[in-house]
Amino acid sequence: MLLDEPTASLDLETVGEVLSVIRKLVSQEEMTAIISAHEMGFARDVADRIIVFADGAIIDSGAPEGVFTSP
Repeated sequence: MLLDEPTASLDLETVGEVLSVIRKLVSQEEMTAIISAHEMGFARDVADRIIVFADGAIIDSGAPEGVFTSP
């Protein structure tokens, strides 16, 4: 599944619902997902790997804990 900013322009209640569905799909259904997101807390919780882009280039990548604690 490929998602590009799935929560963009949504109200807070709907954001929570959408993130809940995505979390279920990637964890319980074991679905592979590539998600472009600004929801960093969500990304940290559900990702196996984080890739950070800036100006079209990869500037960091790795396990979520490493990327968020030692960028």
